[in-house]
Amino acid sequence: MTTRFAPPDRARPLWQTLLAPMLLASLGLHGLVLMLPAGSSGDAVIPPPDPEQDSVAITRVPPAGAPELEAAAAPTTTTPVPARQTAPAAVPQPQPQPRATVPRARSQPPQPQAQAQPRPQAQSQPQTQSGSAPQPVASSRPASPDSPASTAPASTAPDASSRPLFDGNLGEQLLAHVAALDLPQAQVDQAAESIQNRFAFNAAAVTREAFNTNQQRWEAAIRQDSDLADLSAEVNRTELSTVYPQRVCLTDVPGEINIGAVVNPDGSWRGEPTLLRSSGYGALDRKALQEIQNHTFPPADGPKAYVLTVETTVDYGPRPCLDPNSEA
Repeated sequence: MTTRFAPPDRARPLWQTLLAPMLLASLGLHGLVLMLPAGSSGDAVIPPPDPEQDSVAITRVPPAGAPELEAAAAPTTTTPVPARQTAPAAVPQPQPQPRATVPRARSQPPQPQAQAQPRPQAQSQPQTQSGSAPQPVASSRPASPDSPASTAPASTAPDASSRPLFDGNLGEQLLAHVAALDLPQAQVDQAAESIQNRFAFNAAAVTREAFNTNQQRWEAAIRQDSDLADLSAEVNRTELSTVYPQRVCLTDVPGEINIGAVVNPDGSWRGEPTLLRSSGYGALDRKALQEIQNHTFPPADGPKAYVLTVETTVDYGPRPCLDPNSEA
């Protein structure tokens, strides 16, 4: 028969023995802390608003630029004075609002956020009062500088309009201005020619003598071709016209333009058109020579030479033209 001996009892560590009492003590302390009321601490952290201090602090701040306006104009100083006197009188009005909300916050401790609501209300009321006080000051600021500024251009406007656009002939002045520029001679000549053709009137180019001379030279040039040796020019009665857009009043009215045209049997152009008599303005002549190339002629048995007449008109636009010699 075998005998079994029980193992000897080992001594437990001290921390295992004290573990259960420490847990019980910790749970009891946490329960006591959670049972403590939190309403008194919330009331102490969020104090009730003081509308008198807030309103006085806001209304005593003067608007920017108020001292300068008071020193500049006497009537502007009287407007903010009654506004500052009425602001303290309206201060006691928001007092009953925070007093009514404070006991409500104490009776309902779980909602401490209700105490913060009267603060923006109390602050917004003095802000509106203070904002309404400097309104006449702000309106008076632009009034004083605008009055001299508005009268200044009124006095100078008649002087600018009474001056003429140009003192002399437009074409001659523009030509003199181009000649005085510090540019290469080729560019100066090109600019002068452009101004001359647009504004300067060539009276010698519109005469009957100039037309006869140019027509004789043109007929002699086309007869050098073997196919056109016996060709003589005919007058074409087709009504043609061109418009010269311009803003400056022209000193001389442009005349009619005569153009020489050589036409193939099918009615198409044979070569470039030739200017026989000018309107007096080179720019208008070039415009007519470009537009006449779109014209088609009726077919014929052989080549034809025609002398065309183009009527000219000036279009100044819907408003009156600008007179360079006007004094008003």
